[in-house]
Amino acid sequence: MTTSIEIGKKAQTLDLSASWVDLKTIEKQYIQQLMHTHAGDKEVVAGICGISLRSLYRKLEGT
Repeated sequence: MTTSIEIGKKAQTLDLSASWVDLKTIEKQYIQQLMHTHAGDKEVVAGICGISLRSLYRKLEGT
């Protein structure tokens, strides 16, 4: 199953094909798509996510 979410002005698709997907996996996919959409601009991505730049770095590191 896939679901479409709006990132900025573009609709993006998240892959939810597993029987269940945990929140961390969805969050990771979302952040990766935002990073791609915004050419790796971490400040913009953090702002869209409503988190600090430090928190974004932690999420990117997987901690």
